[in-house]
Amino acid sequence: MPVFLERVGGDLLACNTCCDVDVVLSTAAGPVHLRRVHCVILDDDEELGNPALVSLGIDVDRQMEQLASGGGLDGDDGDDIRGDPEIGRDSDAEMTEFVNGLLNTAGANGFPEEEMPALRRIVLDYKDMWRSRLGADEPARVKP
Repeated sequence: MPVFLERVGGDLLACNTCCDVDVVLSTAAGPVHLRRVHCVILDDDEELGNPALVSLGIDVDRQMEQLASGGGLDGDDGDDIRGDPEIGRDSDAEMTEFVNGLLNTAGANGFPEEEMPALRRIVLDYKDMWRSRLGADEPARVKP
């Protein structure tokens, strides 16, 4: 069933195809997540004005007000992740502390005490493999 849009001058434009998409906009205030946005696909190259957008349920002025006031950017982005991960690089001291905590937990959970020095050496030799934050690391150098 086509959706009709009124163009400037009063004539109608029929749109026969639509879809729902999830959109992430990167803004100066941070990412804006739009879930299940109903999109009407135009057959021709057309420019839509604000009245046509409002008739489709898109109020650009209201969205800009919400964005400027910080509304909707409180972490409720519609996904199942409780909090967005912390971005940045780990310091060497933080990773050593983190890995030592894992080793202590392993010991408390029954890891053999006589094997602990070997485990500690191996884990600390490869502590650059652990991450507590995401960052702009170099790409992995592995064969595809």
